[in-house]
Amino acid sequence: MKHLKRTMILLLAAVMMTAFAACSSSPASTTSTASSASSAQESGEESTPSDNSGVAEGTAIQITDSFSISDPEGLDYDTRYVYQGSTGSTLINNMQMSGYNAQAMYEILYAKDGQAVGEYQVIVAADEAAATSLLDFFQSQGQTLTQEGNVIYIYSDTDMIQATVATYSGMGVFSGTSAQDYLDWFASYNGLVEYQP
Repeated sequence: MKHLKRTMILLLAAVMMTAFAACSSSPASTTSTASSASSAQESGEESTPSDNSGVAEGTAIQITDSFSISDPEGLDYDTRYVYQGSTGSTLINNMQMSGYNAQAMYEILYAKDGQAVGEYQVIVAADEAAATSLLDFFQSQGQTLTQEGNVIYIYSDTDMIQATVATYSGMGVFSGTSAQDYLDWFASYNGLVEYQP
């Protein structure tokens, strides 16, 4: 019964991370400079900062002391949403119950005219060995992620994220096909909250 429960939890974690589908990765910057990002929704246009934060395109999102995510080069977007989950969130709790020492997850969704055009998903593990263990799990599920130290991440380009949104919407997971529809479901289902640096 214990093995069945663990298998069920692993399958649930795999389902929740389906946006971690195999696709190309875009390099993230690794710096120790703190980010000035302070809002879950940020404008991607330098001339018209967001109502919430005034953070311009290109501002890195600080994930750990030594790792940050920069906007994908050349991506045309008008809104950047940033959500996070840590211990206590559904996703991280499920990973921990399955024996994976994950500490946090970040969802960074880029939108243009209300449609998703790019997405980073980032998991922070307790240490490099824990990140490698998580990476091995996702690779065993046929997914391609990148590891840098205790962080694993994937970037889904426009075609991949739009296909993901269309698939979930078509399956009735949520209604609508907007970036906001996807984000509302993803955050709620995984227990994520707006990013607070």
